[in-house]
Amino acid sequence: MGSTTPNVVLGQSMGGVIARYALKDMENKGLPHDPRTYISHDAPHLGANVPLGYQFAARHGRSQYVHSPFQLLGGEVIVPLCTDGVAVSDLLKLVYKPPAKHMLVQRVGPNHATDNTPHTQSQPDSSNRT
Repeated sequence: MGSTTPNVVLGQSMGGVIARYALKDMENKGLPHDPRTYISHDAPHLGANVPLGYQFAARHGRSQYVHSPFQLLGGEVIVPLCTDGVAVSDLLKLVYKPPAKHMLVQRVGPNHATDNTPHTQSQPDSSNRT
């Protein structure tokens, strides 16, 4: 049998967004989740704000990294020894993955223009910010 004690759901940072999504998904499917308390700490529920200057710098740094054989050798051979086998080129690609696109309020797109479409489509209530 299961426990009769209500759940306490705690989400830190992105875990808060994932916990909220999971609880809502369970509600939509009619599954019992019985949370007594839901705590979300420092979670980007309305999206993440990364200054555009940082995004442009990261894009420039990535292109310089990819074109530099010395950094490529160091990043692809030495860094994976410290990151459980994850290469720097793979880490630099994370910003282009769908979750990052959806979380960034303003994102630098592939043509170096801001592209907020993925965020506004996935966060329909984001226009109601105060």
